[in-house]
Amino acid sequence: VAPGARVLDVFSHVGGFGLAMLAAGAGHATCVDGSAAALDLATAGAAASGHGDRFEARQGDAFDVLAALGAEGAQFDVVVCDPPAFAPSKQALEAGMRAYERVAKLATPLVKPGGYLGLCSCSHAADLTRFRNASARGIGKGGRRGQLLHTGYAGADHPQMPQLAESGYLKAVFFRLD
Repeated sequence: VAPGARVLDVFSHVGGFGLAMLAAGAGHATCVDGSAAALDLATAGAAASGHGDRFEARQGDAFDVLAALGAEGAQFDVVVCDPPAFAPSKQALEAGMRAYERVAKLATPLVKPGGYLGLCSCSHAADLTRFRNASARGIGKGGRRGQLLHTGYAGADHPQMPQLAESGYLKAVFFRLD
Protein backbone atom coordinates (compact mmCIF):
# COMPACT_ATOMS: atom_id res chain seq x y z
CA VAL A 1 0.00 0.00 0.00
CA ALA A 2 1.28 3.46 -0.85
CA PRO A 3 2.00 5.85 2.03
CA GLY A 4 -1.12 7.83 2.88
CA ALA A 5 -3.47 5.62 0.85
CA ARG A 6 -7.16 5.36 1.68
CA VAL A 7 -8.16 1.72 2.01
CA LEU A 8 -11.42 -0.18 2.33
CA ASP A 9 -11.60 -3.64 3.91
CA VAL A 10 -14.99 -5.25 3.20
CA PHE A 11 -16.19 -8.37 5.05
CA SER A 12 -13.33 -7.34 7.35
CA HIS A 13 -14.21 -9.38 10.44
CA VAL A 14 -11.56 -8.11 12.92
CA GLY A 15 -9.89 -5.87 10.33
CA GLY A 16 -6.98 -8.00 9.19
CA PHE A 17 -6.43 -6.34 5.82
CA GLY A 18 -7.28 -2.82 7.00
CA LEU A 19 -5.06 -2.97 10.07
CA ALA A 20 -2.17 -4.49 8.09
CA MET A 21 -2.40 -1.69 5.54
CA LEU A 22 -2.44 0.94 8.31
CA ALA A 23 0.68 -0.66 9.77
CA ALA A 24 2.26 -0.49 6.29
CA GLY A 25 1.60 3.25 6.01
CA ALA A 26 -1.95 3.71 4.75
CA GLY A 27 -3.40 7.07 5.70
CA HIS A 28 -6.89 5.82 6.52
CA ALA A 29 -8.70 2.50 6.69
CA THR A 30 -12.42 1.81 6.69
CA CYS A 31 -13.51 -1.67 7.76
CA VAL A 32 -16.97 -3.01 6.92
CA ASP A 33 -18.57 -6.04 8.54
CA GLY A 34 -21.95 -7.22 9.75
CA SER A 35 -20.65 -8.16 13.19
CA ALA A 36 -20.50 -5.38 15.78
CA ALA A 37 -18.36 -7.59 18.03
CA ALA A 38 -15.80 -8.18 15.27
CA LEU A 39 -15.65 -4.47 14.46
CA ASP A 40 -15.20 -3.67 18.16
CA LEU A 41 -12.11 -5.89 18.09
CA ALA A 42 -10.90 -4.18 14.89
CA THR A 43 -11.39 -0.76 16.50
CA ALA A 44 -9.50 -1.88 19.60
CA GLY A 45 -6.72 -3.26 17.39
CA ALA A 46 -6.42 0.05 15.55
CA ALA A 47 -6.25 1.95 18.85
CA ALA A 48 -3.73 -0.46 20.38
CA SER A 49 -1.46 -0.13 17.36
CA GLY A 50 -1.61 3.67 17.42
CA HIS A 51 -3.80 4.02 14.34
CA GLY A 52 -7.17 4.68 15.97
CA ASP A 53 -7.37 8.22 14.60
CA ARG A 54 -7.04 6.88 11.03
CA PHE A 55 -9.54 4.04 11.38
CA GLU A 56 -13.28 3.86 10.78
CA ALA A 57 -15.68 0.95 11.24
CA ARG A 58 -18.99 0.67 9.39
CA GLN A 59 -21.34 -2.04 10.54
CA GLY A 60 -23.95 -3.42 8.17
CA ASP A 61 -24.66 -5.79 5.36
CA ALA A 62 -21.60 -5.52 3.12
CA PHE A 63 -23.66 -5.32 -0.07
CA ASP A 64 -25.72 -2.46 1.39
CA VAL A 65 -22.63 -0.62 2.65
CA LEU A 66 -20.86 -1.01 -0.71
CA ALA A 67 -23.93 0.45 -2.45
CA ALA A 68 -24.14 3.29 0.09
CA LEU A 69 -20.45 4.13 -0.32
CA GLY A 70 -20.97 4.20 -4.07
CA ALA A 71 -23.94 6.55 -3.68
CA GLU A 72 -21.78 8.77 -1.46
CA GLY A 73 -19.11 8.93 -4.17
CA ALA A 74 -16.50 7.41 -1.87
CA GLN A 75 -13.15 6.56 -3.47
CA PHE A 76 -10.28 4.45 -2.18
CA ASP A 77 -6.80 3.64 -3.38
CA VAL A 78 -7.17 0.00 -2.33
CA VAL A 79 -10.33 -2.06 -1.80
CA VAL A 80 -10.13 -5.64 -0.49
CA CYS A 81 -13.21 -7.85 -0.23
CA ASP A 82 -12.84 -11.14 1.67
CA PRO A 83 -16.36 -12.54 2.10
CA PRO A 84 -17.39 -15.77 3.77
CA ALA A 85 -17.81 -18.80 1.53
CA PHE A 86 -20.54 -17.95 -0.96
CA ALA A 87 -20.21 -21.37 -2.61
CA PRO A 88 -19.62 -23.84 0.23
CA SER A 89 -21.06 -26.71 -1.82
CA LYS A 90 -21.68 -27.65 -5.45
CA GLN A 91 -25.39 -26.96 -4.90
CA ALA A 92 -24.56 -23.36 -3.96
CA LEU A 93 -22.03 -22.81 -6.77
CA GLU A 94 -24.13 -20.79 -9.22
CA ALA A 95 -25.58 -18.53 -6.52
CA GLY A 96 -22.09 -18.15 -5.08
CA MET A 97 -20.63 -17.09 -8.42
CA ARG A 98 -23.36 -14.47 -8.78
CA ALA A 99 -22.54 -13.18 -5.28
CA TYR A 100 -18.79 -12.91 -6.08
CA GLU A 101 -19.65 -11.08 -9.30
CA ARG A 102 -21.94 -8.72 -7.38
CA VAL A 103 -19.22 -7.94 -4.84
CA ALA A 104 -16.82 -7.03 -7.66
CA LYS A 105 -19.47 -4.93 -9.41
CA LEU A 106 -20.28 -2.94 -6.26
CA ALA A 107 -16.63 -2.54 -5.20
CA THR A 108 -15.32 -1.47 -8.61
CA PRO A 109 -16.69 2.12 -8.61
CA LEU A 110 -15.11 2.68 -5.20
CA VAL A 111 -11.57 2.18 -6.56
CA LYS A 112 -9.80 5.32 -7.74
CA PRO A 113 -8.42 5.18 -11.28
CA GLY A 114 -5.12 3.33 -11.08
CA GLY A 115 -6.11 1.85 -7.72
CA TYR A 116 -6.25 -1.76 -6.63
CA LEU A 117 -9.08 -4.20 -6.05
CA GLY A 118 -8.42 -7.44 -4.17
CA LEU A 119 -11.10 -10.12 -4.21
CA CYS A 120 -10.87 -13.26 -2.09
CA SER A 121 -12.71 -16.57 -1.91
CA CYS A 122 -12.74 -19.37 0.61
CA SER A 123 -15.32 -21.42 -1.31
CA HIS A 124 -13.99 -24.88 -2.07
CA ALA A 125 -16.74 -25.49 -4.67
CA ALA A 126 -15.53 -22.49 -6.70
CA ASP A 127 -12.30 -23.22 -8.53
CA LEU A 128 -9.87 -20.45 -9.36
CA THR A 129 -10.95 -20.10 -13.00
CA ARG A 130 -14.63 -19.65 -12.16
CA PHE A 131 -13.82 -17.24 -9.33
CA ARG A 132 -11.44 -15.18 -11.48
CA ASN A 133 -14.01 -15.05 -14.31
CA ALA A 134 -16.82 -13.98 -11.95
CA SER A 135 -14.55 -11.27 -10.55
CA ALA A 136 -13.63 -10.00 -14.03
CA ARG A 137 -17.30 -9.97 -15.10
CA GLY A 138 -18.18 -7.95 -12.02
CA ILE A 139 -15.45 -5.43 -12.75
CA GLY A 140 -16.79 -5.06 -16.30
CA LYS A 141 -20.36 -4.69 -15.06
CA GLY A 142 -19.04 -2.04 -12.67
CA GLY A 143 -17.99 -0.06 -15.73
CA ARG A 144 -14.25 -0.55 -15.49
CA ARG A 145 -11.40 -2.55 -16.92
CA GLY A 146 -8.74 -4.18 -14.84
CA GLN A 147 -5.37 -5.80 -15.19
CA LEU A 148 -4.89 -8.98 -13.18
CA LEU A 149 -1.67 -8.34 -11.25
CA HIS A 150 -1.54 -11.21 -8.79
CA THR A 151 -3.23 -14.46 -7.92
CA GLY A 152 -2.76 -15.57 -4.34
CA TYR A 153 -3.30 -18.79 -2.47
CA ALA A 154 -3.07 -20.03 1.10
CA GLY A 155 0.23 -19.61 2.86
CA ALA A 156 2.58 -22.34 3.98
CA ASP A 157 0.71 -22.56 7.28
CA HIS A 158 -2.34 -23.86 5.38
CA PRO A 159 -0.94 -26.53 3.03
CA GLN A 160 -2.94 -28.12 0.25
CA MET A 161 -3.23 -31.89 0.22
CA PRO A 162 -2.60 -33.13 -3.36
CA GLN A 163 -5.07 -36.00 -2.95
CA LEU A 164 -7.85 -33.61 -1.80
CA ALA A 165 -8.40 -30.79 -4.30
CA GLU A 166 -10.94 -29.14 -1.99
CA SER A 167 -8.13 -28.31 0.45
CA GLY A 168 -6.98 -25.67 -2.04
CA TYR A 169 -10.03 -23.52 -1.42
CA LEU A 170 -8.29 -20.25 -0.47
CA LYS A 171 -7.67 -17.95 -3.41
CA ALA A 172 -7.42 -14.26 -4.17
CA VAL A 173 -7.12 -12.11 -7.27
CA PHE A 174 -5.72 -8.59 -7.30
CA PHE A 175 -6.48 -6.14 -10.09
CA ARG A 176 -5.32 -2.63 -10.97
CA LEU A 177 -8.33 -0.76 -12.36
CA ASP A 178 -8.26 1.84 -15.13
